[in-house]
Amino acid sequence: MDHIPSLPKSIKGNTELLIWVDLFSGYVIAKASSSRTAQTIAENYEECVFRRFRS
Repeated sequence: MDHIPSLPKSIKGNTELLIWVDLFSGYVIAKASSSRTAQTIAENYEECVFRRFRS
């Protein structure tokens, strides 16, 4: 996982970018976020990875 903080504020209020990369296949998932709290990051991870791939 990679985290890019302090981006210019988007129309939807997002200022953070979370990136997950599968090292085996090279598959990339990027998710914009407005908060960098641990709870928000965990929820985004669950939504983007677990729910998408049923892991």
